[in-house]
Amino acid sequence: MGERIATLSRFRLRALVACILLLTLLWPLSVRGAEEFTPEEDEILSGAFLLHMVQVVDPRFPSLHEADLDEITSTAVTLLQKKFGLKDVRFARHPDLSVAEFMARYLDAGVVKETPRYLPFGENDFEPHKGEIMRFLQQWSLEALKNVLKEEARAAVNTYEDYYQLLVRTYVEKIEALKGLTLENGQPLLSPENAAYQSYLNWDRALYLQQDYDMVVVDLLIYYDDIVRPYPHSIFKHAKVGGGSLETLRANPFRRVILLNAFEEYTDIPYFLEGRDMAERAAMRNRILGTVYLAHEIGHAFFLIPDVYDHDAGCLMDGSVENLDNEAAYSELMKEYPPCTKCQQYVRARRHALLGELLLGLGRGADAARHYRQAIVLTPHFIDGDYNSYMEELEERLTAAAESVP
Repeated sequence: MGERIATLSRFRLRALVACILLLTLLWPLSVRGAEEFTPEEDEILSGAFLLHMVQVVDPRFPSLHEADLDEITSTAVTLLQKKFGLKDVRFARHPDLSVAEFMARYLDAGVVKETPRYLPFGENDFEPHKGEIMRFLQQWSLEALKNVLKEEARAAVNTYEDYYQLLVRTYVEKIEALKGLTLENGQPLLSPENAAYQSYLNWDRALYLQQDYDMVVVDLLIYYDDIVRPYPHSIFKHAKVGGGSLETLRANPFRRVILLNAFEEYTDIPYFLEGRDMAERAAMRNRILGTVYLAHEIGHAFFLIPDVYDHDAGCLMDGSVENLDNEAAYSELMKEYPPCTKCQQYVRARRHALLGELLLGLGRGADAARHYRQAIVLTPHFIDGDYNSYMEELEERLTAAAESVP
């Protein structure tokens, strides 16, 4: 039975999900009330949110002290409770590693995945990838995508083709700008010698292969080189990475590892500081890292909420806020807005999925199956990740739960 369901075609999978949805809608309200979470289930779920954390340091860049990490994580926890009602997020600190040690341990020991990438010191051609890039952009409405642009740039964008052309031009310009920057000691910020440690796709692969940590904090510039998935809020800002929620082999309940990059808040390179209040920045940088970056990435990892550009005011997951400077973004997130209504459907669905995983681990197959069914029904189609793959995973876990019941 499990093997048969695991090999369902996508067409049959969608049909099965539709059937489950129909049955759910036909259940009497008294039965559907069983989907609510009990106090015991809330207690079980709170145990899922322990993040084993390591800082990876590059001696060329400022690293964070213990007090900095404490302020970053505590600020993130406060905002997550405010936005998602998420309590009991805890962090377990592990000893620091150098970037060379981390990459040798995880990236070099594995196989680098062959993925189309932007080469900062090589030749690049977007045209062979245009179809894939356009499909990626069309996950969002054109109006939503325009929310990422400065006001003066929006009038010239009337089609996805316009947007694509602007994005490609900006991508090239931003990477070239990074190549022209230097550190205080005169060394280049980005050079062929260091590019391997500063490639987003290399970090993506290393974090996938590692199985020791749920969260990795880094201090170096990471340029964005995933040419077929050019997230607009990353490209139009600096074509670099401030954080990520990445798939991993590590067996935590949410199957993600969180990347937090402190570079922008700790660098003194003027290019990244234009228009910012320097006195305010020093006092605010850890709170900005905790809210604008870490809490946002936890929203991806825990709840599979995608990057969005048209959610409610004050939404933690809305990337269009990156049009603002980071201090203004922090201020916007801390205003007394009600929780984002569009995000709540993700939170509810993912709570069911995580509870299914935890209850199955406790040997409670029937309860786990009930939550997996609800997760399948409630999960929106646009998630942070591949929807069909996620549905297949939930179906496999549902089968395992059902078969575990005596």
